[in-house]
Amino acid sequence: MDGLNAAHETWLTGQLKSGDMEAFKTIYREQFPVLFRFAFGILRDKTSAEEITQETLVHLWEIREDLTITFSLKSYLMKAVRNKCIDYLRHKHIVKRHIAATPGLSLLTHDITDEFIHFSQLQQALERALKAIPQEYADAFRKNRFEAMSYQQIADQAGISVRTVEYQISKAVGLLRISLNDFLGEAE
Repeated sequence: MDGLNAAHETWLTGQLKSGDMEAFKTIYREQFPVLFRFAFGILRDKTSAEEITQETLVHLWEIREDLTITFSLKSYLMKAVRNKCIDYLRHKHIVKRHIAATPGLSLLTHDITDEFIHFSQLQQALERALKAIPQEYADAFRKNRFEAMSYQQIADQAGISVRTVEYQISKAVGLLRISLNDFLGEAE
């Protein structure tokens, strides 16, 4: 490193330690491209390299008051990025080994967004269908399926026979099956 760059870096580091945001922005602007290329060379993953570079620079700001640099700021940052990349690769390797060693875990790690959306749509369709059937059928169905009440409990609460509750729930299921047929047919 030539004397001019060393003096500039020393000055920037001093300004950074005193909390000068402009000095930090200058360091960020000057060092980000170099650090990013370095991280990308190790990881071969643009997103991860970018995240690690940003984390390193943000961490620099966070520890600025306690910062001790023995050689140069650039060397310090390169070493920090290298260490973060190694940690990232180690973690990634451990996760892969764990997934490979644990059958069924990969099923838990896949994206469930589509399933969540489909479930939400099904819930909405069910609520619309319940509003379209006779109230007493819908009430008996809700109490049994959503509140886990037994037929006897529903009968006691409503002051009707268990056979009536059985009939109401049976009719509700039949009507709901018809109402939800189009929705359930699309899912299959």
